[in-house]
Amino acid sequence: MELEAVYGYLYRHSGKQREGAPPGVAVETSPSLAKSARGRGQDTLFVHLTLTSRKAPTASLYHDVAEALTNAFFLSSGSVTAALRKAIRAANEYLMRHNLRELGVDKQQGGITCAVLREEEVFVAQAGSALAFIIHQGRLERLPPRQPGDIAPLGVSYGVDTRFYHSWVHPGDLLLLSEPALGKHDDQAIGSVVSYQGVTAGLKNLAQLAAGDEQLRLMLVEFSADRSHQPVVPSEPIDSKELEVAVVRPAAPAAPAPVSPAKPFPSTERLSTTSRHPTSADVENGAHKAASGLALGTARFIGGLGKLLERLFSGGTVDGQAVKKEHGPSPLTLGVLAIMIPILVALIVVAVFMQRGRAEQFQELLIEMGQESELAQDSAGDPAAARLYWERVIELSDEALRLRPSHETVLEFRKQSRDALDVLEEVTRLAVYSLYQYQGDGAPTALAVHSLAVYVLDSELDHVYKHLLESDLQLAGDMGPETLLFKRQAVGGNAVGELVDLIWFPKSGEIREDTVAMLDASGLLLKYRPSWGDVISSQLRTPAAWSTPVAVSVYGDNFY
Repeated sequence: MELEAVYGYLYRHSGKQREGAPPGVAVETSPSLAKSARGRGQDTLFVHLTLTSRKAPTASLYHDVAEALTNAFFLSSGSVTAALRKAIRAANEYLMRHNLRELGVDKQQGGITCAVLREEEVFVAQAGSALAFIIHQGRLERLPPRQPGDIAPLGVSYGVDTRFYHSWVHPGDLLLLSEPALGKHDDQAIGSVVSYQGVTAGLKNLAQLAAGDEQLRLMLVEFSADRSHQPVVPSEPIDSKELEVAVVRPAAPAAPAPVSPAKPFPSTERLSTTSRHPTSADVENGAHKAASGLALGTARFIGGLGKLLERLFSGGTVDGQAVKKEHGPSPLTLGVLAIMIPILVALIVVAVFMQRGRAEQFQELLIEMGQESELAQDSAGDPAAARLYWERVIELSDEALRLRPSHETVLEFRKQSRDALDVLEEVTRLAVYSLYQYQGDGAPTALAVHSLAVYVLDSELDHVYKHLLESDLQLAGDMGPETLLFKRQAVGGNAVGELVDLIWFPKSGEIREDTVAMLDASGLLLKYRPSWGDVISSQLRTPAAWSTPVAVSVYGDNFY
């Protein structure tokens, strides 16, 4: 049986009743099945967000955090609890980034309750200091049953502790989402004013129960099986500014949407076929390697010092046994040792502390890279958010590689991030390899490619070469390039001068066949015709102020 939700708000600010939904309190349904992940279209999401700081949070901040949470929920596939976990993580991440931009100590901290109605089930997720009640057949259940002792609020760290609850509901059951301040009233008092009262009367009774509260933001939801249900108007009049009641009905089954060839969002899921993602085990192993490297280095220092002292005071070994030295070290040697040993010990201690600090910094970078990578993968449905996370991984990897160059786990994180950004930016990286290595003082400066032929101008030696390629773009045969043209070569009664540039001139207009056009500094135009295999020349009509040409180009049928 599908239940519908009848809900209303109670909003009191500075002791005065306010109209409409309180900031941070919302009911959301998927805007369309096409814009939500599979399974999310039948879910109704209830949100109660509380922000606290020395600086009063703005309504726009409440809206933005709630919007980040809602988008993450409806774009997340999988179970309801998995989607709720990703949604709360997205809200926490948004608040974290907001706090990083804020100066001073006016950082916003939060507590949140999210509830999802799916048919006859209610799933509740909470993070930070939050409070909710489920009234089931007159029996009230407080969530959480006891306020956790040491609980981290939203917006202070990348990790967020999410608590989950589940309940089957029946027609007439209620869900109450409120600020923790309502928890000062005992459960019996709260249950007595809302049980079997409905939304309108329940909100009125709650307003009277908390009449002394200057601030109050809550939402009361009743689950009903009557699809024609309308809010019950109490016999006693009530101020319209005090309460707002609405009905959410289950979405009617929609006809299958036609399949569209529209381009989907880029997704980083395809990376799994091209690269191995670093795991938490990789991060832990990397940290352990850093610590073990520090310990090994310290042990080598101490071992080397021990061997030095042993050689000074030992006479060597005979038949595998140590022999005492007849004469010990000279007084000068002992004096030097007395001075040097404390210095060496001090240097070792300083080095150990410096290396330890670097190792701890590297470990923190590895952990943060792992967290950012996980957030990026969880944001596959939000390309803009995923891009920020992946770019942050690149920044962290730059710092980590300065501490541990060529570290395997860091390089894996970096490759994973670059591959993900390439997918988001629709970039295809090309394989690069050396086609031919010119010897001597050559300096190739211009290139023209057509079909399986590559034409190269060496402006240092004033030569033009032709390379032939196979179908796999490898050089044909073991022979070197063919020389098409060189300085002082006679072409059509003209001597080739200093070569400036070359370009491919396709067949068009008066040009009857494809041509490689080359120009020398005197204005001599040289044309190589691949179909004929020869070079012809013609002198350009250059202006009187012609000085030193540096480049050529083709546009339309014209040569520039």
